[in-house]
Amino acid sequence: MAPRTDLDEEVVAALSIALPRLEGVHVVRAQSLSRLTALRVGGPADLIVHVETPEALIAAARLMKRVSCPWRVAWPFDPNLARDGGAAGAVVTVGSAFEGLTAGPEGSVVLGAATPFSALAAAGPDFAQLARWPGTPGGLLSSGLAERLAGPCAVVTSVTGVSIRRRTVATTAAPPNPARTTVPVSVQLRPIPPAAVRPMVPGQLLEPDTSLARVGGSVDEISHTMVEVGLSESRLRGWTVSKKWPGVVVQSGTGTTRDLELFARGLAEKLHRERGLLTRMAPRTWGRPPKSTRSRSRK
Repeated sequence: MAPRTDLDEEVVAALSIALPRLEGVHVVRAQSLSRLTALRVGGPADLIVHVETPEALIAAARLMKRVSCPWRVAWPFDPNLARDGGAAGAVVTVGSAFEGLTAGPEGSVVLGAATPFSALAAAGPDFAQLARWPGTPGGLLSSGLAERLAGPCAVVTSVTGVSIRRRTVATTAAPPNPARTTVPVSVQLRPIPPAAVRPMVPGQLLEPDTSLARVGGSVDEISHTMVEVGLSESRLRGWTVSKKWPGVVVQSGTGTTRDLELFARGLAEKLHRERGLLTRMAPRTWGRPPKSTRSRSRK
């Protein structure tokens, strides 16, 4: 089944009235997603729904399910990109109940799913390695990268759409990757260094494709090669490869997601041609294409 690219205007209007009646829920219509993404790109969402608490999310999710409104959570510092056409349905942001750092049993800590890993610097040297990770636990888990928390993660507390659930994770296991309607609230972390490499930083443009990763290719190798090949400070429209942070792109304020996809493709082709490196665009894109693209696809 093809993904939905539009939501009936009557449904959007009805939700914009009904959702704010729920306790702890606030709604804005047709606001640009560029305010919520790390690289500041993306068109408007039909609805941006802010939920203060897990209970508010449960109530909002029930209402949106009743009218078949698709939704997803936008986490702080998420490296993934919203498309230029925005998003059909609702994009959810979470409030202070999903934030915080508190002490747990046996030297562990509980980190809110919307709290940056960098907050762990206050938890002491046992968590220094995790404190260097970019992003948040919620963004990491929602990106399907739960295995990178194998070992340190002791408990995941999540909203399942109908209830709040705590799931204990064995020392040798990875927390489960959440389903589409499962939203992490917090993670309890043990003072054990993670065995896996850190997640992508926002703005990291290229990563090893499957075959390159299988033989040990890394993001750092790609970044160093980009410098050697002379790709630092390469430009396309509003995007530039950073010289200060190799492999990371920055934008002037005029770059679009589509431009960035074209830029990544061109750089990947040059790396393959000159050094044999097989790479792919690191940020994943979500949302609907621009209206002009959708119009052509229907013909």
